[in-house]
Amino acid sequence: MIACSVAETGQLLLLEVGLDEPARNLESLLRSVQPAGVIIRVGRPTNKGKLRTLLVKISRALGINALLGARGDGLPGMFRLPVPGPTRTGQQELRIMEALAEIRGALLRALGFNIDFTLSVDLTESGRPFAPESNARRVAVLARAYVSGLRRQGVLACAGAFPGLASVETDKDSGASVSAKSMAALWQEDLTPFRELLPRLPLLAMSPAAYEAYDFDVPRPAMLSSNVVTGLLRVKLGYRGAVVAHLPQLEQTAGKIEVGESAVKAFEAGCDLIVVRGDKTSVEQAVQATSGALGSGKISRERLQESLGRIRALKRRLAAQKRRASPRAVQQIAERIGQLARDSET
Repeated sequence: MIACSVAETGQLLLLEVGLDEPARNLESLLRSVQPAGVIIRVGRPTNKGKLRTLLVKISRALGINALLGARGDGLPGMFRLPVPGPTRTGQQELRIMEALAEIRGALLRALGFNIDFTLSVDLTESGRPFAPESNARRVAVLARAYVSGLRRQGVLACAGAFPGLASVETDKDSGASVSAKSMAALWQEDLTPFRELLPRLPLLAMSPAAYEAYDFDVPRPAMLSSNVVTGLLRVKLGYRGAVVAHLPQLEQTAGKIEVGESAVKAFEAGCDLIVVRGDKTSVEQAVQATSGALGSGKISRERLQESLGRIRALKRRLAAQKRRASPRAVQQIAERIGQLARDSET
């Protein structure tokens, strides 16, 4: 048996909460589990007071070194990126994209966040983050500028969904999301933006879809597949950052899941941070299952330390660049949005 504390297993978790969802007992739950951090999901505009109250609760419970992520464009002052037109010269559009991302990063930092979970580099028509005309190479270049702009404001980017969703279809019989694209096609198309960004990404989110090219006999979601997380991402591509398994997204594609079992499978596959809903039942299931797997030796102590090491490295990186934009600085940055939007249209 391996001795394993709740504090250690808690650090493998990111709790996702919505501003429109009840947050009863959230502070108590955070104190007892001590997760690595919290992702706040905002699908529609909200007020600063409500957000500030939630962030204060999180900070009181987790301290100053928590990972605080944002998903969605409903945060106060946030905006959708006006995309540089594809007819502009490469250097012009790169400068515009980097400046826009810097503005977004400053706003996130001013609100109290340190990670942006909204970056999608999928090549699907609806999921392209920059423009319908974007090809794989252009998405890669613009995404690189976006990550750079965020980093200048002390905000880290988490991109997804690896290895890409462009070829994913829903199986009529099982309802599962599956890609039948070959390894060669994935490498030349979907993986192009990821291969460009990996050296610059401290976090990477896995896809909830299955990929026959890597798990042909028994297709399994990428976030639960050691062939994808360990074989492709870690070994072939040499990625050293923290890998994120977003279990609520898995529910959207696979239907109802057993949170504890899925958390263990994601960790076994090679993921480091497991995102679960911020309710007591989901959190307890994930903690109990991972603690049990570690305690029984199903998951080794060495494997645990690998993930904890990557998470500590993330927190050290955030601590080293911790800063918050002043109200005047935020105002000055906001004033640039209009001009940059006009520049992007000309």
